[in-house]
Amino acid sequence: MREQLKQQIKNNVTIIDISALTFTDVREYQHLAEGNVWNKAIQAALDEKKNVRIPNLGQPIYLAESIFMDSGCNLDIALDQEIRLCPNTNTCMIRNRNIRSGNAFYVEQEDPDELITVNGGIWCSEGNGRLRVDKFGTSVGGFAHLLFSNVKGLNVTNITILGGATSYAVQITNSHDFYVDHISFYDHRKDGVHIDGPAKYGIIRNLKGSNLGDDMVALLAWDWYGSGVTHGDIEYVLVEHVEGDDNEIRLLAGRKEYPNKKTHDCAVRNCVIEDVSGIYTYKMYYQPNCANVEFGPDFDSALNVGEMSNIYFKDISFPCLRESGFNDIPVYGLFDILADCENLHFENISISQSWEDLEKKKIRVVNAGPISAPYKIVEDPKEWGELFDPNAVCTVKDIHLKNITFCGQLETDPEKLFKETKQTPNSELPKLGGNGYGIIEEIEVTL
Repeated sequence: MREQLKQQIKNNVTIIDISALTFTDVREYQHLAEGNVWNKAIQAALDEKKNVRIPNLGQPIYLAESIFMDSGCNLDIALDQEIRLCPNTNTCMIRNRNIRSGNAFYVEQEDPDELITVNGGIWCSEGNGRLRVDKFGTSVGGFAHLLFSNVKGLNVTNITILGGATSYAVQITNSHDFYVDHISFYDHRKDGVHIDGPAKYGIIRNLKGSNLGDDMVALLAWDWYGSGVTHGDIEYVLVEHVEGDDNEIRLLAGRKEYPNKKTHDCAVRNCVIEDVSGIYTYKMYYQPNCANVEFGPDFDSALNVGEMSNIYFKDISFPCLRESGFNDIPVYGLFDILADCENLHFENISISQSWEDLEKKKIRVVNAGPISAPYKIVEDPKEWGELFDPNAVCTVKDIHLKNITFCGQLETDPEKLFKETKQTPNSELPKLGGNGYGIIEEIEVTL
């Protein structure tokens, strides 16, 4: 089934052959550049010629506003050409034209931009805050160096993200048929490739980077009001050939409630994640908005833990183990789950440390159940609030594990591989803890 699913995804993803296109050199529009600020020249070239090449110009060039890409636009940049955002611009560096915000109500594709490529370039946003969709805050949850929403047929390839502590590298939302390949991150301290639902048929491959203070890959069907442009199912996504360095990967489901009180289920289904190293935990758990600590548990939360099904993990190596992750959030499992899941597959999972090392850290390969972690927003511990939802309950069933090794030694004892977490109220800090728990059913462990 995994190979069939992979082939189905590949059959529905368009890889644009830019070598077959005729490009216009952006230097033909150099008269529109204002010193080293080239956004007017690049924009005019794209608007008139569609296919534009930026060669190595011998020095960094700057953008003073976002570059807009319409259907059929292809931007090919020399791999070593640096593109910087002017300080305090605070908008995304490049985006598509017809973005639709889904913060107020559920949206699907409508008049999408089609067949767009961004290939190459070193992208740097130091000196800026969050890189919004625009200066007017049109879409609260959109902030990225490269931001694409309401797109069909998107290729983002061979780019380097340099720095950028406040914004995602690549954010893709409400998109069908997307291809992300060969992305490198250097000192980038936010999500690498961030996908918001609804999203269908995508390939994300050949990522490499270190010092990401957030998720290297995030597949977020449900997300906070302020962190996602749209919300909805994520289906048929292949993630492969990822080389992290002490990073995390997140899958997040839930039920979205909009300001008009209408709701929409946001599931993660039919995904393959394989050939990945350097990730110390795969977060598959529900997380409400951390601002709920200030404004109440219902401020921005999912109405349930959400659903995940038909998820395949294969050829996953864990060179390091951590008892806690970013912001001191505890790690209960290498695959940490708080969602109602069915048909999960884990094959060729290689852990560099012994099972006894995991036991000392109270970690299992697969954990099901809620997380409890304080949000230390004030100095007084009695006023700390829950960052998560320790009262949540989930059921994980139909789990298949094959070839799980610790220091090269095969392990098939379910008791050593699984854990069901049950939270309890915190008697010393009354705002922490809860009564949630996880249930694991229908386990298969094979050689």
